[in-house]
Amino acid sequence: MRCNFLYETPVGSIKNLIIRIIFSILVSCLILGCEKLFNDNNSDSLSKSAGKFIPDFGFRIKNGSNPAPFVDKNGTLYLFYSDNRYQPPKRFMTTSTDGLTFDNPTEVLDRSKNPFIKLMPDGKTWRHYKLNWKSDKSKYWIISESSADGINFKKDEGTRYIPAEPDSGTLGVFDILVFDNAVWLLYVGAIGYSTSNVRLAKSKDNGLSFQFFRPNVFNDRQKGLGYDHRDPRSHILSNGIRVYTMVQGLKPPLPGQRAVGDIYSFLLNDANNFVQEDGVRLSHTNFTNFNVWSLNDPWVVTMKNGKHRMYIASLVGIDTSDVHWAIVSATWDPTK
Repeated sequence: MRCNFLYETPVGSIKNLIIRIIFSILVSCLILGCEKLFNDNNSDSLSKSAGKFIPDFGFRIKNGSNPAPFVDKNGTLYLFYSDNRYQPPKRFMTTSTDGLTFDNPTEVLDRSKNPFIKLMPDGKTWRHYKLNWKSDKSKYWIISESSADGINFKKDEGTRYIPAEPDSGTLGVFDILVFDNAVWLLYVGAIGYSTSNVRLAKSKDNGLSFQFFRPNVFNDRQKGLGYDHRDPRSHILSNGIRVYTMVQGLKPPLPGQRAVGDIYSFLLNDANNFVQEDGVRLSHTNFTNFNVWSLNDPWVVTMKNGKHRMYIASLVGIDTSDVHWAIVSATWDPTK
């Protein structure tokens, strides 16, 4: 019996060569694929699943709204909030070691723990931005005060930002992000109009003046009023930046009949664009131990143990007879 490969014709040789090349390519692809899978599973990349936030039991602050949490280097959480038992609401601060139980609320606010205060790109100027408006809401503008130590502030002269032409003369909830040697202003514009959504303005002079930079930041202009992303709030991570938003829907909450509010998230990619992550991070339907009629003003911090916790203002109660504001919380579960 003779071995055929010793007597291959030219055509047979070509066929065998092609088979060997294809086999080599398949082996190489398999090796590279396994290597990529290994690297992806061991990477701290933000491209992983964004997970979901699981509601914590009970209320953090009854009658509270507008939460602004801050975690210091020792792991103590400082929560600034509005107490709606007063009209107009008064601003309070309270502390917690576990992020769930808060004690000794005080009107004496520790400005060094205020998360609204941002360190500017120069590394030595702290600045606090404030939104102002006329009583008839015919005019909006943003001002600031600055400090060299983050505690003692002096009002800055002039105005930091006024509505750009696409904003229809209005400004709403805003977030300050110090990034890429600039100061970013994420804000809601054109409030009350069908074009309302989040826009971006930038400052390259250490936060003293802002120029309109980008409309339609979250690519939701076509969705219409109520389905746009609102209440933007950034969360700085060790490996990137995530921004949380709230989508209400076409109609406002109606306690006893209609609950609204879902929390979404976006990642800032290498091209400095915000890319929406799949799914909902937290929904009003996730709360089962009490009635939640709305979710507003999400703010996420990283606790000392590495967990991410979200604080949210919520309308709670059985119906309109006992509805009130409360600050609730939820803890991130990356596996969901």
